[in-house]
Amino acid sequence: MYINRDQIAVNRIRFLFNLILVIFVLTISNCSPQPADCSREDVFCVGLVTAYDGVEDHGMNQVTWETLQNIETQAQIARLDNIESVDMRDWEKNIIFFADNGYDVIVTQGTNLDQAMVSVASDYPSISFIGVDQEFDEDYENIATISFPEDQAGFLAGMLAAMVSTSGKVGAVCETSGIEVVWQYCEGFRAGAMYENSDINVIVVYRDSGDRDKTFNDPEWGQQTMLSLMEEGVDTMTGFGGNTAQGAFLTAGEKGILMIGSEEDLYFRLSDLQPVLVTSLLKDPSAALSSLILSASQGEPIFGPHSGQIRYAPFRMSPFEVPMEIKSNMEIALQEIRNGEIEINLPEKE
Repeated sequence: MYINRDQIAVNRIRFLFNLILVIFVLTISNCSPQPADCSREDVFCVGLVTAYDGVEDHGMNQVTWETLQNIETQAQIARLDNIESVDMRDWEKNIIFFADNGYDVIVTQGTNLDQAMVSVASDYPSISFIGVDQEFDEDYENIATISFPEDQAGFLAGMLAAMVSTSGKVGAVCETSGIEVVWQYCEGFRAGAMYENSDINVIVVYRDSGDRDKTFNDPEWGQQTMLSLMEEGVDTMTGFGGNTAQGAFLTAGEKGILMIGSEEDLYFRLSDLQPVLVTSLLKDPSAALSSLILSASQGEPIFGPHSGQIRYAPFRMSPFEVPMEIKSNMEIALQEIRNGEIEINLPEKE
């Protein structure tokens, strides 16, 4: 019988090569870092659920996520993950996913997530929850909230509008006045404009008679309302209320009306309208959120209301250049509001 010794040698080489390859793969697999087991008591895990959009929205989602990333090492977070919600029907399921997998802290970002978070938190009393841009009339033992002084944001926007307006008429396009955060921002705008210039004409319009199903999502109303304000001579405006306000901002920008953004940095959201964007008023949860995460990482209970801060986006170069005097006045006003030298004194609700 003929034996092909060359073929035997080739087969042996192939066998040895495959054996070495298998050993290499197993070695690499064993050396690769495995996902942390969040169910273990000595493993600290944090999860973030957003109400809408992703963590690169140039708004609150991004600030919240970046704050968690910045505190990750100091708080010894073994696993940090996020779920970007795309449908309100998934809110509760997304929160439950982190809860079922043993995450120690679950952060929810967005006003609309409050009830979904409360529902889940009641079933997982050993897990800490943090609601960013949320507040409740009652306290929960395992829920901490971070809310913002919307009246301060509106007040600064109103002061700035009065400073840059040349017509002496400024306006605000706002969602339903019965929503507390809307009322606070828009009446703060009125107060700030009149604080800066008692003779200015301030027009604040609320969507109080609109379809309830379109709350925060009525850009057509925002557009038509902005057109009406322009007919009355408004040359500087702000808006508050999600897509409802977006309709007003788009219309104002297209017509060359100076805009002061709210809720997020419109420099990124409405990039085509940058030439008439003065700045945007923003919410900053970073200090409060970092403190809560550090406390939770040390086993301390976290609950109750906490306050974030208000800031404004940079005055970026554009065809409309904000004078240095106005920039200086805004910085002084921001500090005076924070330390209580300027008191806004709005009622908490309409």
